[in-house]
Amino acid sequence: MRTFATTIALLLLAGACGTPQRRPVEVEDDQLESETCCCRWTPIGADKGRPSYEEINRMECSERQGECMAASNCAGDQGSAL
Repeated sequence: MRTFATTIALLLLAGACGTPQRRPVEVEDDQLESETCCCRWTPIGADKGRPSYEEINRMECSERQGECMAASNCAGDQGSAL
C-alpha cells in the first residue's frame, strides 16, 4: 500500500512539473507584415547625405542598411534611387 501511495505521489508531482501546453499564436490579417516596404536609405556618395526612398523588398532594405518607413513617404518620391 505504501508503494502504491508513493507511486501515485510521484506521478502527481511529475504531472505538476511537466511543461504546459502551448497555445497556437493567433495572428490577424492586419498584423501581418508585407514583404515590401518604403525603404529609406542613404546611398554612398549621396548629395549632402540626402536619403533615398524606394518601395523594395524588406530583406533588400535591410541589406542596404535602410529603415522601413510608412508607405506615404514613397508616394511623394522624396528622393531618388541609384
